[in-house]
Amino acid sequence: SRLLSQPYQKSRPCTVMSFWDVPGVKAGVITGDAAWGLMKHAKANGYAIPAFNCTSTSTINSVLEAGKKLGRPVMIQFSEGGSAFMAGKSLPNAKGVLQASTLGAIAGAQFTRAVAPAYGIPVLVHSDHCAKKLLPWFDGMLEADEAYFKLYGEPLFSSHMLDLSEEPDEENIAICQKYLKRMSPMKCILEMEIGITGGVEDGVDNSGTAKEKLYSTPEDVFAVYTGLSPISEMFTIAAAFGNVHGVYKAGNVVLRPELLGEFQAYAAKKTGKPNPLFFVFHGGSGSEKHHITTALSNGVVKMNVDTDTQWAYWSGLKNFYQAKSGYLQGQIGNPEGADKPNKSYYDPRKWIRESEMSMVKRVQESCTDLNNHNFVTPKRKPIVGGNWKCNPECSSQLDGLAKNINACDASLCDVYVCPSTIHVTEVIPKISNAAQVCPQNCNFKGCGAYTGEMAVEQMLDLGLQWVMIGHSERREYFQEDDTLLATKLKCILDAGMKCIFCIGEKLPEREKGLEATMAVCISQLEQIKGMLHPDKVVIAYEPVWAIGTGVTATAAQAQETHAAIRKWIAANVSAECAAGIRIQYGGSANAKNAPELSACPDIDGFLVGGASLKPEFVDIVDSIVAEKWGKK
Repeated sequence: SRLLSQPYQKSRPCTVMSFWDVPGVKAGVITGDAAWGLMKHAKANGYAIPAFNCTSTSTINSVLEAGKKLGRPVMIQFSEGGSAFMAGKSLPNAKGVLQASTLGAIAGAQFTRAVAPAYGIPVLVHSDHCAKKLLPWFDGMLEADEAYFKLYGEPLFSSHMLDLSEEPDEENIAICQKYLKRMSPMKCILEMEIGITGGVEDGVDNSGTAKEKLYSTPEDVFAVYTGLSPISEMFTIAAAFGNVHGVYKAGNVVLRPELLGEFQAYAAKKTGKPNPLFFVFHGGSGSEKHHITTALSNGVVKMNVDTDTQWAYWSGLKNFYQAKSGYLQGQIGNPEGADKPNKSYYDPRKWIRESEMSMVKRVQESCTDLNNHNFVTPKRKPIVGGNWKCNPECSSQLDGLAKNINACDASLCDVYVCPSTIHVTEVIPKISNAAQVCPQNCNFKGCGAYTGEMAVEQMLDLGLQWVMIGHSERREYFQEDDTLLATKLKCILDAGMKCIFCIGEKLPEREKGLEATMAVCISQLEQIKGMLHPDKVVIAYEPVWAIGTGVTATAAQAQETHAAIRKWIAANVSAECAAGIRIQYGGSANAKNAPELSACPDIDGFLVGGASLKPEFVDIVDSIVAEKWGKK
């Protein structure tokens, strides 16, 4: 069905125009005015179209399947190396000719054209980074475009990218002008790069690039506009704002998407046109959500996704092998018997499909991150955590518990799991969706002579982003007080990690009413109020009297306390912080009470204890996703 696209930013006026209303947009591959019209629609409505590097019909199908599930446009793109793989690695691909790469890209585009209409969504077909040494590949694709145009009145591909960022800017722009003049009669969109994206991508190594070259200037970007706009309006700019290909530890890459706003302002002043530039976000794998939001607000209409979907595809296979290894050691013989056949396990259709399903979930997550969805965006993205506490007894049970986490929709809800410290490294590789592993505690000062503790430096080394502190059981059994927890929080945030910070009252305070309850919560928040930040801290409100007792606060009680906490933050920190910070409910949430609790406007999620050890954890996540995203 033709569902309405929704604007992302609250500051943008609501629009009733669906992307389906853009002239020429249809199910299947779109080009020319329709493709450019869709880019304009994305820019006007605060979303971007994710472009996924594909290397096979399987990865193409995964992207299309995710787009179909969401009812949203997607972009299939081919790199030069991926194109060669698509054609077959045994084929000759001589330097200066690149015949296999050319053949593979054309074959991929033709396959996408053949199957895309059946998925019922608009699809753009794009070629990725083309350095100067790869121009024979670009020429070959353009020849295919021109031949297709003669037959059907449109190019084979929707768009192509030239990445001449290693060349002097003048040469870069001059070559782009030459090719845009060739592409313009076919209304084929050109993407170009000004400034360098760091890291390694498709055989091009920019990992040693000086940091200052990772940031474009307003003058650099406007020179592109000046050079290309007289030829055609159909071009996008991959400007550099610290982007690096690949996934890196927090703090190693400094993204500055606010620079895109400066580029827009400079161009607007020069041209008299508001926000005249169309930007592309490269090197976005592992990006923090607030950076993506900033990029969207400044005219990003396309974002490349490769590393994250590569990992997702591999994870599907890895998890399948780990779960079924006993059936994959030979054609005959498995745990059910020495004479039992294993064909249904090693059939490529089985394990490739597992990879596809994992990639589909990651594609959906990227679409959601870019606001490319049909739901009304909630004020605060829901967040649900599973606190396994000191469970399970045996590590052999971890696969089953991780399965519950992997079954959750982690695209519309942030999901995290808190294993016992001894199980953290075992759980990390078992998580195949976007859920985060979050330790249950950390120390207050880093590595050193702190027996029995775990330092944030060690967590960062494992690639972890979140840690929980202040749980009521830590406060009660280990005498962790507010001063110690404030010291811990500072240590966590200074290291670049994020924190789930637990607060809550006991039964005697609850029995005295809201004022006594808030007195406890305020005392626990007072020393950290200067550190509260919606992007870095989540508050988990635990009515201690309801934890593990089977007694749950009523939805009215929970909402009353959450609203009071938010009101206190507004008065003592800022209204902006209060509106943005997420507050979880942590008092024996389960599948039965989650729907009613989710309907409370100030409850943004759950910190789940006992129920996180059961399959019903998925139902809890589904409940809050349905309520907050309007997916009932």
